[in-house]
Amino acid sequence: MRPHLFLDENVSHVYAKSLRPLMKTATLSSAVEEHLTGVPDIELFAELSVRKFDGIITHDRNQLQIPEELEALRESGLHWIGLSRPEGRALEVHGQVLSTLMFVVPTLVASWPDVPHRHHITLVSTRHVPRRVSAPL
Repeated sequence: MRPHLFLDENVSHVYAKSLRPLMKTATLSSAVEEHLTGVPDIELFAELSVRKFDGIITHDRNQLQIPEELEALRESGLHWIGLSRPEGRALEVHGQVLSTLMFVVPTLVASWPDVPHRHHITLVSTRHVPRRVSAPL
């Protein structure tokens, strides 16, 4: 079964719509599509678990630094996929996020660990090659 991934509200819902027809290794849904915008992170993690999501894709690195949020993330069983902040103008940013997700998600889910992990993803750009660092939550 393909992992079900949630795009946090700080990652444009447009990416889910753009990638869904191309993504064969995972399913994507956004905060807008799931009607989960404005939900505090601790409540969001619990709701994503109830809705059977496997991971969250976000730009919000604070979710790992606030102890209560990190504990809620662990309890939810979600993998955390943190994207670095995009650099550049609108079209360049759109290209960075789309190409990174197309490149990283298939390789990430191919070796999806059984226990929740944090996955720090550097966006593809003309300045540097993408890289991934994963560790248990």
